[in-house]
Amino acid sequence: MEKATSTYIKQILDAIILLESYVSGLNQEDFLEDGKTQDAVAMRLQFIAELTKKLPEDWRSRHPEISWVEIVGMRNQIAHKYLEIDWERIWLTLRDDLPVLKDVMLLYLKHVEDEA
Repeated sequence: MEKATSTYIKQILDAIILLESYVSGLNQEDFLEDGKTQDAVAMRLQFIAELTKKLPEDWRSRHPEISWVEIVGMRNQIAHKYLEIDWERIWLTLRDDLPVLKDVMLLYLKHVEDEA
């Protein structure tokens, strides 16, 4: 289980790094006008959500600072209600929530490396 969890977390972290590169140098207005970046961000957020669903429930429950339900909810909106996506909310997620998720992933990987 530990190895699978580490693999998922590394993949989530890789996706976060890609998301950061997609929006690097953009402000909210730029993002809201850039359909290509919106599409790339939407796909990567769906990927992250799918991976978080694979993390063990007990692991997720130890990280209440992450709103796991909201991650899956955003994925569902992107996948099933694409024309209704709230891009301003996506921007806020990138700006406010993604760094918290990244920190949790990095701390976990550091913990695993320290134990090795």
